[in-house]
Amino acid sequence: VVVVVVVVVVVVLVVVIVAVIAAVVVVVFVVVVEAAAAAAVVVVVVVVVVTVTAAVVSIGLLVVFFSQTIEDPGYVTVTTQYGDIRGKNYNISESHDLNIFLGIPYAQPPVDSSVGKGLAPWLRGRGFEPQLSTVRSLLFGSVSV
Repeated sequence: VVVVVVVVVVVVLVVVIVAVIAAVVVVVFVVVVEAAAAAAVVVVVVVVVVTVTAAVVSIGLLVVFFSQTIEDPGYVTVTTQYGDIRGKNYNISESHDLNIFLGIPYAQPPVDSSVGKGLAPWLRGRGFEPQLSTVRSLLFGSVSV
């Protein structure tokens, strides 16, 4: 989200600088050149203003679009007897939130000599790295929630 904001700010600054330079050029032409040439400069100014306006509107639309898809839900941490579980909080309607906890282990992974034997329960306080997204959500964004 921060990267998007920085890019938008830089693009807006460039557009404003171009508009200021165009305005200075118009003033110079109007002062130095006769009225006939000033009419041509007015046409150029109109084109620049329309272009700047279109650029600003496009940037605004991009910001609105990407803020909807990039917006990260808040994180939720719940303490259990087995350690902390970290998940995400999604606002699903005006009055309802949904806490989602993915990748919670229910047993120790079978490794080495424990392969093929019964599952050993998860050890208290061992902790784990929670899965905060699914492959689907990484590929398709908020559409796959």
